[in-house]
Amino acid sequence: MRQIRRVIVHHTDSPDTTSVSDVDRWHRARGWRGIGYHWLVHRPASGEPWTCDRGRGEEEVGAHDGGQNSDSIGVAIAGRFSRDAPSGPAWYAAAAVVADCCLRNGLTAANVEGHRENEPSNTPTDCPGRFWSMDAFRDLVARAMEDQA
Repeated sequence: MRQIRRVIVHHTDSPDTTSVSDVDRWHRARGWRGIGYHWLVHRPASGEPWTCDRGRGEEEVGAHDGGQNSDSIGVAIAGRFSRDAPSGPAWYAAAAVVADCCLRNGLTAANVEGHRENEPSNTPTDCPGRFWSMDAFRDLVARAMEDQA
């Protein structure tokens, strides 16, 4: 069984209705064996509530941040947060999923990282986007963990 030490947050840089099958197709086109994220937070259709779908099984090493996958869970949020701020519903849905990952793996909100934060990374980026404040998100995850405990 893998030892999970952190949760790494990403954005898809695509519409908020991007599905697991969309991401799976993109990742297979890159030569990967399937979706690299463990969870995808998205809207099934425009106007519908945000939801979370499983990507890769958590027992499997992800393919979401080169050189950082062996001890992490990858959570992606569908959206383009390098040019748009996340909506409140997206923000809260993502925090709930990340809080659940933390609680199941004995982690705290301090163990939550944005893709751009975990250096040295083989894939430098601004992900999960310049409009996604990781400090504010960690605070929200901590509150969600208290609510779920």
